[in-house]
Amino acid sequence: MDHLNICHQHKLQLAVFVHDVLHKRLPETFHEYYTPVDHSYCTRQNTRNDLKIPRVKQRSGQFTVKYAGAKLWNDIPITIRNVHMYSIYKFKQKYKQYLLSTI
Repeated sequence: MDHLNICHQHKLQLAVFVHDVLHKRLPETFHEYYTPVDHSYCTRQNTRNDLKIPRVKQRSGQFTVKYAGAKLWNDIPITIRNVHMYSIYKFKQKYKQYLLSTI
């Protein structure tokens, strides 16, 4: 089976959006949506190139593109996040394969 269910399709589209933002393929308005975790000391988050997850005051804030996108991005295996960093096609292909393997 090579079709994603609706939940996985949503994850794929959100991951592509985050990828495009991080590689500045979207209008400048989005360039500040996501911030990499940056510590002066070495942590696993630093070496994984994770994104800061914004604080939200209410549960509804967890459904925003900024929050959900950063959380989803951090959950994507590093090998997929870094595969051909500038090729959206390769990224989509690898992430889709990953999602299909979790069904």
